[in-house]
Amino acid sequence: MQHFTGRAGLQIPGDAIHLNGREGDDLSGFVLPSESSNHEHYGLVIVGRVRLSLADLHFQYRGEIAAAGLHDDPCSRPNTRIIGSPLCRVLESYEARGLRKLLSSYRDTDYYRMFMRRRSLGYYINWASGAREPFSYSNEQIRDKIKKFVRIHQSIKQVGYLGRGFENRSILVLEAPYEVQRFGKCLSWRPYEIWSGHHRAASLVVNGSHAAEVILLRFKGWSGSSRNAGADRDQASTLSPGCGSRAGEPSAG
Repeated sequence: MQHFTGRAGLQIPGDAIHLNGREGDDLSGFVLPSESSNHEHYGLVIVGRVRLSLADLHFQYRGEIAAAGLHDDPCSRPNTRIIGSPLCRVLESYEARGLRKLLSSYRDTDYYRMFMRRRSLGYYINWASGAREPFSYSNEQIRDKIKKFVRIHQSIKQVGYLGRGFENRSILVLEAPYEVQRFGKCLSWRPYEIWSGHHRAASLVVNGSHAAEVILLRFKGWSGSSRNAGADRDQASTLSPGCGSRAGEPSAG
C-alpha cells in the first residue's frame, strides 16, 4: 500500500511523470471552464500536470456507498481500478457487438447494474453542503448515458485524447481520496482517485492505451498525509464505483 507522508516530502507514487506545470501555474487551458468552476467549488486546486499509468486510476471513494455495502462490483468482487470496471466492459461489448445490439440488451450489462445498485441507495452526500441529495436515474437516462459514452469513445478513437478541438478535456485526478483530504477519513487507499473523466479513462483503456496525461488536484490546506496506513479490511476494499454525472457527486463521468 502506498501513502503520502507530508507536503514537504511529497512523493508521487507509481510511474508518474511530471509534465509542464506545478502548483500555482496556469493550466486552465487543459480543463473545461465548467470543470474548473466545479473543482474550485469543492475547494480543490491544480497541483500540476502529470502522465500516469491507467492502472493507477481508481473510482471515487464515497462513504455512503461503503456504509451500505455497495463497494463491490455487481459480481461481489472488490474492484477499485478503472481497468476491468463496468465502464470498460460496456465499451468492450460495444466493440464486439455494435451499438444496436448493445442497446437492445443494455439492462444485461454491469454498467446498468452499477446504476441500479446506486439507485437502490437513493441518495448521495453533497460534499459541499453535507446534505443528503436524491440520486435516481431512469432506465431511459442510463440508456442515453451509454449512447453518449459510445460517442465519447468514438471521438477519442478518431481524434485522440486531448486531440484537436478537445485540448481542454483532461482527466482530473486527486492524489488521495477526497474524503481523506477534506474530511480526514482514516482509509487505506491507493493513488490516484479520478475526480472527473471516468468515461474518458475507460475509453483509453479499451483503445489499448497504457498511460494518459492528467491534471492533478489537491484539496486546499491538505497536509499531504493519510491518517491511517493500517486500515481494516472493510476500509481497505474502498474506492468504489460511483455513478453520477458531475464531479463532487457520485461520479463515473
